[in-house]
Amino acid sequence: MCAARKAAARLLSPRASTHPFSAALLLRGRAARGGSLEARLATVPHERASVLRFWVRRRRFHDARGVFDERPTRTAPVWTLTISGCARRGRYADGMRAFAEMLAEGEATPNAFVLAAVVRCCAGMGDVESGKRVHGWMLRNGVHLDVVLCNAVLDMYAKCGQFERARRVFGAMAERDAVSWNIAIGACIQSGDILGSMQLFDESPLRDTTSWNTIISGLMRSGHAADALSHLRRMAQAGVVFNHYTYSTAFVLAGMLLLPDLGRQLHGRVLIAALEGDAFVRSSLMDMYCKCGLLEAAASVFDHWSPLTRDMNFAWSTMVAGYVQNGREEEALDLFRRMLREGVAADRFTLTSVAAACANVGMVEQGRQVHGCVEKLWYKLDAPLASAIVDMYAKCGNLEDARSIFDRACTKNIAVWTSMLCSYASHGQGRIAIELFERMTAEKMTPNEITLVGVLSACSHVGLVSEGELYFKQMQEEYGIVPSIEHYNCIVDLYGRSGLLDKAKNFIEENNINHEAIVWKTLLNASNQQSAEIYAYLEKLVERLKEIGYTSRTDLVVHDVEDEQRETALKFHSEKLAIAFGIISTPSGTPLRIFKNLRVCEDCHEAIKYISLATGRCWVNPDKEVLAILQAESKSKQDKSFLTFIDKCIEVCKESREGSHLNPSSGLFQPNEKKDVVLFPFLQAECLDLWAKILNWVIQAGPTNFEFGDVPKRSYGFLVVLHETWQK
Repeated sequence: MCAARKAAARLLSPRASTHPFSAALLLRGRAARGGSLEARLATVPHERASVLRFWVRRRRFHDARGVFDERPTRTAPVWTLTISGCARRGRYADGMRAFAEMLAEGEATPNAFVLAAVVRCCAGMGDVESGKRVHGWMLRNGVHLDVVLCNAVLDMYAKCGQFERARRVFGAMAERDAVSWNIAIGACIQSGDILGSMQLFDESPLRDTTSWNTIISGLMRSGHAADALSHLRRMAQAGVVFNHYTYSTAFVLAGMLLLPDLGRQLHGRVLIAALEGDAFVRSSLMDMYCKCGLLEAAASVFDHWSPLTRDMNFAWSTMVAGYVQNGREEEALDLFRRMLREGVAADRFTLTSVAAACANVGMVEQGRQVHGCVEKLWYKLDAPLASAIVDMYAKCGNLEDARSIFDRACTKNIAVWTSMLCSYASHGQGRIAIELFERMTAEKMTPNEITLVGVLSACSHVGLVSEGELYFKQMQEEYGIVPSIEHYNCIVDLYGRSGLLDKAKNFIEENNINHEAIVWKTLLNASNQQSAEIYAYLEKLVERLKEIGYTSRTDLVVHDVEDEQRETALKFHSEKLAIAFGIISTPSGTPLRIFKNLRVCEDCHEAIKYISLATGRCWVNPDKEVLAILQAESKSKQDKSFLTFIDKCIEVCKESREGSHLNPSSGLFQPNEKKDVVLFPFLQAECLDLWAKILNWVIQAGPTNFEFGDVPKRSYGFLVVLHETWQK
């Protein structure tokens, strides 16, 4: 028996417990049971505790429980090992059950280590009621609350959000160490008492590296980045040694404040401190460079990452996300493909970034592949991933698939709801967006600032003025959200679209936002009271154009969407909206002049030709330096040939030779004041040059007959007869 105990002492020592042969020996002993080494050891209390400790350290909780359940005696060390092991390994519920059994048996009295472990279990589960009961049990039974036990209670109340109780415990502590002060500072930050946290930090006599890290990271996460930067400088001036957590936090802070010079200085200190091998420090460094727009520096850090450790997913996901954040989606997708080729498994964070890249550039097919990758890897559609895929499908114009992903998401946080709601709002389906918002609030989800932007935008799209005003009021009174310029802008747009211009102007002045240019721009854009009439007329007009032969040039749309969505995108180009406004706002037959500072697309040229035929209007449409004048020709004359048209134009030019001139550089024919030349050359450079040559040649008394054999056939379609070519 003595030999067995000596062997066990060697096997179960801290050094031996990590050796593979010791594990194998005990596994064989457990299998044999009856006459095994483990069975013999279990009869001796302190050796039984050693066996228990061994299994706990190796996370073999089933085996540890088997040793624990063996009778005859469970001593205080056995209870301590079991409960402390559960607390350390995150098995909080098991630890609480073991503590309940310990109290029920009554054979061993809980010591400070057991009680501290039980309190940590309560904190881990967020079970403040059980924590209160354990704390009360300690007070009733006169347990000596040393600094370790008090710190555990203090931390439990802080993690459970009981900040007032945490303050009382901290104030009643007879002894405080650096851990006590750090927990109290963190609790103040969590409760939103930023001034209180800084005051406690300044009062603390025991400021170590952890204390500085706590106040800096807490201020940064709470939105007080400037104060966090001030404390970081104080830390450096005080000569406190930075550790890996300090550098990681400092890099995040530099990226948040867009301070690349600070980031470079910190990078130099990391190299001096020989911490560049720390994976989290290097990942934070890459993220800082990405946020500051220094993608080449980030890529250099990534490329110099050890190949042995670069397969860690967060390195790849950080770099992919950096490319997406800086609008370099193609490079993000290339890096993602390289990642897969090197055999690195894509995690949720990487797939989320890749889905965002596909959304930004409208790559619906690549987005479907990302979705398929999620399904293939058996990833659950958790909130971040579902939100990204919903946004991707919506931005590519596929609301049906976006809604399908939304409905299938295993967890729906506010980001998922907001993505779906804003998708409906941006596609003009305001009523569905509002219905979704009502459903969201019915499920006790609290909207955030972005959610309210989507809701107010939806109200403006469908003209729900009273509902928009109600949501704007609820945003402040019920949800405590301070309106930003985006929210104010939505209300101004709502009033403008509804024709309530005076109300919009008063709203701007009452909220002191008259210095914001975007607000006035929105009001000007929305102030056309004929918007609904314009869009309705254009819808009807396009249907008429189709009846007389017009076909949308959907091949010009580069987005990878269905033909119906391509046609919708072309339908409401600014030129068509301007023409529709001109038609409904002027008497019949009045010439319209449409000005644009960009080149007109081919579909709009084609549509304008058919609009002329359908409405009998004359257009003046400058396209850069080119002026095209067109007028509708009666339907009986639509079949006139190109040559007949040129003959007419030559005759016109002969008759109006005096007082007329042509600018061949721009292809612009300027007749005299008494006569007009009406033509429609489709504004292509080749056609304009041809037209200029023809008219110049005729004006200069050229021959009466002109050979058109050298004219490219594709130029014929650019010139058509639209109405009487000569009109006094």
